[in-house]
Amino acid sequence: SLCLFGCSLLTDTSGLTRASPVDGTTALDASQDGSADSSSAPPDAALPPIAFRGAQVVSPIDGDDVTIDVPIVAPDDFLLLALYQYNAGATVTGLDAGWVLRGAIDPSGSDGNHGRHSLRIYSRRVAADDPTSYKVTVAAAASGEIVSALLAAWGNVDPRLPVDAEMLVAKDFEPFVVPSITTAAVDDLLVAVTSTTYGRGASWSAPTGMVQVASTGVLGLFSQSWPDPGATGARAYASSAQFNVGSGAAVFALRRAVR
Repeated sequence: SLCLFGCSLLTDTSGLTRASPVDGTTALDASQDGSADSSSAPPDAALPPIAFRGAQVVSPIDGDDVTIDVPIVAPDDFLLLALYQYNAGATVTGLDAGWVLRGAIDPSGSDGNHGRHSLRIYSRRVAADDPTSYKVTVAAAASGEIVSALLAAWGNVDPRLPVDAEMLVAKDFEPFVVPSITTAAVDDLLVAVTSTTYGRGASWSAPTGMVQVASTGVLGLFSQSWPDPGATGARAYASSAQFNVGSGAAVFALRRAVR
């Protein structure tokens, strides 16, 4: 279940740095992710499996500014930040050069106009002196701005080459599908991000084979362990939004750290 308004739930905090939650955010704990728990790795393992640290979400709010806390993290952990703006053509400011833009799309409705929104996804390698929260502006020229954000963290991801394969697509109308990618490494973790224009207060049906990690209604986050290299296959997903048009879907294969 979700812990609303400034909670932070983590199963293992040894050696990690705790962020200070802010009002309006939701913290999720590591038990809600489909990744392996590093505490279950055999003692003779070269390196532990990828471990979910936690997630923070900001449900849709009016305006174009959003402040989101960082989950409990350690240096070299992997952060994934998804940003939503109700209008298309959004620009993002407030992130430093340590953030990498992984994709930017503006899904639209079936007529190319209705259902338009902006989806921006960034990643970051955690440094010891990183802040415990980020304030980001996701602005668009149109009126009636609404923003939402989701920030998740994983440990034991390869800091030099964190993403094995990735793809980002937009779909104007149903059916919605997370695209297939082809992985090259063993013991990857598949992570999918989905978005929908009119999803305020809606729920998600997870992409086939994946588990939901976090949701803001307009944004969804899902994961699945992927032990063997190869094609991941397309995965259908759905939203309960009343007007289910305009959706974005991204999939990332996170690489397990190696010596």
